[in-house]
Parts: sequence; structure tokens; C-alpha cells
Amino acid sequence: MHAPNLLNLMEPLGAELRFRGRLSQRIRELVICAVARHTSNQFEWNVHASLALDAGVLQSTLAALLEGRVSASCPVDERVALEFTQRLMSTHGVPDSLFDEIRSFLGEDEIVELCTLVGYFVTVCWIMNVARTSSSEDVDVGVLRRAN
Repeated sequence: MHAPNLLNLMEPLGAELRFRGRLSQRIRELVICAVARHTSNQFEWNVHASLALDAGVLQSTLAALLEGRVSASCPVDERVALEFTQRLMSTHGVPDSLFDEIRSFLGEDEIVELCTLVGYFVTVCWIMNVARTSSSEDVDVGVLRRAN
């Protein structure tokens, strides 16, 4: 890598978020998919869509996410996590009403973790997009088209 000092510092944060975090695997993988979709990163989509399916996210939820919408069959906690993630990425914050709604599902420590997860994976996706990292294969929920 061109900046190993920076990326070596990021690795422990990624490991903490993915392997020792408090968010459920289902919500964590769904949020990572939302970030991959938002940043048009096919590599992260391929990796995490499979993990999301394994964690119990419905294929219809991921298919809708690919189309830029929320599935009608999406469980309410996933819907709120997706809305929180999408608002955070598009407006750089969330309204009080959405914060209150997500707080009914997550503790404040998990909300901080969610924000950190979004920021971490946005950074990873941006670096991969700039580096033109290719995807190895497409998962069966669809293909995310890169906007480049």
C-alpha cells in the first residue's frame, strides 16, 4: 500500500467494529451493505451481502437496497438502521426524531459504534474506489454498478 502507516492504524478499528462490536451481526452487515451501495463499491458489496444473508437479512431487503429503496418486508429495526445510515451519509447527521427512534433499538454506545462503522466503511470504500479495486465475483442478490 502507498500509506501503510495510516492503513495499519485503521486495521485495529476495523477488527474492533467487525469482531468485537456490540451491534448485532445482522445490523452491522446490513449497514456495511448500505455504505457499499452509497459509495458504489462492488467489492465490499460482494463480501458483505453474503455475510448479511448469512446473518439473517432477507434477500428482498438487499435487492431493495440495490434499487435505492427499503423493502416493505424489512424488519423495523433494520429499516431504522438503514434510514439512520442513509441520513448520516447524505446529510452528515440525523434529526432528533430519528435519533430517538434508533435509541428504542440501540443503546447510546451502540449508536456511537454505528456512526463509527459508517465512517470507517465509507473511508475504506473511498480508498478502494480511488484505487480502482476490482470485485472478484457478484453475489446472487445482484450487481451494484460503479458510478465511474
